[in-house]
Amino acid sequence: MSTTKKDTPEPDPAADKDDAATERFLRDVAVRGEAAKPTSAGNLPPGATHAVVEENADGTVKQVKRARFKAF
Repeated sequence: MSTTKKDTPEPDPAADKDDAATERFLRDVAVRGEAAKPTSAGNLPPGATHAVVEENADGTVKQVKRARFKAF
């Protein structure tokens, strides 16, 4: 009779690190004003490089889409 280890996935510490990095990125682009909601015509304001696709219930940015590059 053999005993088998239960097939439960181990928590992935790299996934937690990726989630934290993503949250930090989203917070930073919002603070810098690089993420904005498109206008009704679909345009972004000057200086915005990312369009806000989805927000959390508290109004923080949840998902963005890259729209253009910023020229310095």
